[in-house]
Amino acid sequence: MKYQYHDLSPAQFEDLVIGVCEELFGMGVQGFSDGMDGGRDARFEGKAQLFPSSSEPWSGITIIQAKHTSGINRSFSESDFFGNDSAQIDKEIQKVKRLYEETVDELQVKIAIYKNEYENFERLLDYIYDRLISRDVDLRKYKKATRVFLHYMYFYCDIG
Repeated sequence: MKYQYHDLSPAQFEDLVIGVCEELFGMGVQGFSDGMDGGRDARFEGKAQLFPSSSEPWSGITIIQAKHTSGINRSFSESDFFGNDSAQIDKEIQKVKRLYEETVDELQVKIAIYKNEYENFERLLDYIYDRLISRDVDLRKYKKATRVFLHYMYFYCDIG
């Protein structure tokens, strides 16, 4: 049986994707409300029901994104999804880069304010880390990733 997925609206397609993910991963799939780009992402954390198999299920955290096109016989690798300035993936990458740069700018200001209060940069970095995880529940939940991210910024001389 052939399905005409291109006839679905973007919202219907995203609902379908979340439904398929619930079947593969389990009821732990959480759909989000519409994002700034109009899309609805989803998240799964836990042990999958059927992915990649029921005998050896995957366990972890993943973000699910569905990209819809009304074109027939289109695929993810084509230019409307990837490889040019108007492509969906490239827009997402630019958004992440912008967020990274904004975070670096904010941290550089904090570092300039507090640098003289600490005997070395490592102590200042610890102070920033402690402030981040004390104020944000998501960063507190992923402490190791937060620390790695700060050290990544330092290693590549974006901060410090």
